Amino acid sequence: MEASRPKKSVKVYQKSDIIFEQNSTGDEMYILRSGKVKLVLGDARRGAEVGTLQRPGEFFGEMALVDASPRSATAIADEDNTKLEVLDRENFLKMIKEHPEFALDLMSELSKRVRRGNILYLEVIERAMSPVCPRNCLSKTMYAFTRAAMSRSEQELGAEVAKMGSRKCTACHYVYISQFGDPESGVSAGTPFEKLPDSWTCPECGVSKGMFEKIES
Repeated sequence: MEASRPKKSVKVYQKSDIIFEQNSTGDEMYILRSGKVKLVLGDARRGAEVGTLQRPGEFFGEMALVDASPRSATAIADEDNTKLEVLDRENFLKMIKEHPEFALDLMSELSKRVRRGNILYLEVIERAMSPVCPRNCLSKTMYAFTRAAMSRSEQELGAEVAKMGSRKCTACHYVYISQFGDPESGVSAGTPFEKLPDSWTCPECGVSKGMFEKIES
């Protein structure tokens, strides 16, 4: 198997050397042989660090070969004499063809990254949605952010709160904002709370209008 393995191309980087920058194009992936590499969102000096690679065999930059997309992060050597094995597209495809276990390792790592991304996404959504939708309905995500922004605006406007007709459900904390209405229940935008039909109920928990209280400034 070693005889058919693509010829190695190894590059050595010193600490703070930029391996590639976010949004740049590339046709190489990298496998860590020694040293340390950090991944940063944004530029090298002001970006947010999102991960560090320091175990031999860890790889990065593969998405540029999988879907020819721009680099999703900036990669920076974080230790002197960091050694990276470099695979271009030709050798990448040869590795996958001749060594299926390499492809499995690649898919396994990509799956882990997707799962971590999903967990992070759901944590963010849960925090944003919880005041509005206890069930964290993804279909109402944008409404949640809009309502949250509107709620902050109401606090800043103070005396304007009453004019906006906002009410909060005392059972589940759903916020009714007259500017948005409740289209899913047939209530058009701009309908004051006082003019809601007596049959109207909280879209989230189903309690009656009587369970809503005015949001005071």
